Amino acid sequence: AHQPRLVLIVAGSTFVFQHPPGVYFTANLTTFDNETVPGGLGGSVMVEAFLGRVNFTDLSMLVSGHGFRIRFDSPGFPTSFSPPFRAVPGTPVWVDILQDVDHPEAGASFVQQPVLAVTDVGGNLVAVPVLISVVSWRDGARVELQGTNVPTMGGLANFTDLTINRVGNDFLLVFSVSDACCGATLGANGSLFNVSLGGSAQIVELQTPENARGGFAFGVQPAVQIVDAGGNDVSDDNASTITASIEKDPSVRMEVLGSLLSPNTHVRDLEAFEVNGTTYVLAALNYDGVTYNVQSVLYRWDLTTRSIVEVQTVASNGAADWDHVQVGGEHYL
Repeated sequence: AHQPRLVLIVAGSTFVFQHPPGVYFTANLTTFDNETVPGGLGGSVMVEAFLGRVNFTDLSMLVSGHGFRIRFDSPGFPTSFSPPFRAVPGTPVWVDILQDVDHPEAGASFVQQPVLAVTDVGGNLVAVPVLISVVSWRDGARVELQGTNVPTMGGLANFTDLTINRVGNDFLLVFSVSDACCGATLGANGSLFNVSLGGSAQIVELQTPENARGGFAFGVQPAVQIVDAGGNDVSDDNASTITASIEKDPSVRMEVLGSLLSPNTHVRDLEAFEVNGTTYVLAALNYDGVTYNVQSVLYRWDLTTRSIVEVQTVASNGAADWDHVQVGGEHYL
């Protein structure tokens, strides 16, 4: 922001030295011990003196650190130095991918996660944290990418949990930096990579068993599929053995209707259905030990009291089966 300016003074006086044309001064960055820092300065490092003055206009620091000085040299003139100073990293200018994705499997966190560096114009790691976001593309379309965007720490961003569930070739990760401090919007594209099929990780039910009766085979047998962690069919798995067992769904609760009915009542059918989030059960009462002229009963499951509540009775005679149907948003029995 403040460029160096030199004034040529006649030795032992305060007079400005009147020199002939062609006197040039060169600026070099040095350490406090006068060791030159190669490539430390950018801009016009050689400037011609004019009327006893040397005005640098566009010098810039390409390195960061402390204990620097600028040395000014010109043949026939004594060397002069600037006061010592330090230079902090500048604003973000470049995003470099130091480590790219390598041989990922679908549904699993990349074994080799990306590592990026955010640097200033001089290639120095930017100390101020900036957030790096990432999206994935394939064939010109966005592909779902799971994982967390990360901020830089000391100019480096280390991703840890990026995952793609799809199998395919030529995926691309696109990284972007939006620096709220300095308004920089930068980006970098990774190399194309392929996502391969993972190992057997999950079992997915394709067909639910139906028409179950005690002592008989299911009318419709279950069917399952082996998939990897990303949900892709592991078609080359010819070794896994699938074992089926029957268990009680812990979310299902058994309620006894006997306390609500007379001891000799015959129940031929229970028809469960749901209306606006409320569960109902209609019991087809067939016989009460004396007559078939028995009314069926509609019950409601009360979520508040966790109990079955009788709603109404329905005239029936020897009822054997009730069915619930929905037509045009209306419910019928």
